Amino acid sequence: MPTDGTDVKVYTVGAEYAHAEARKSPGLDGKVERDEFGKEVRYPVILRADEKLIAMKICLAFKVNEYINNKKIFFSFSANCMWI
Repeated sequence: MPTDGTDVKVYTVGAEYAHAEARKSPGLDGKVERDEFGKEVRYPVILRADEKLIAMKICLAFKVNEYINNKKIFFSFSANCMWI
């Protein structure tokens, strides 16, 4: 699937929250785009409802949450995704 050299990273914090960021793919030339402070440049992506549902299902399938001192906490789960 052609992506025009863009990667989309989807992050979840528990099953209830997901957001996505796009970046220039380093697979093109081995380099990432950086700002004047050396941080990787990323752009916000608005996820559709079906994409959020996919992220939630992945989070639940991998049981991405833990309990510490009897309190439920969530860990971020990220994956490079290409939506078809």
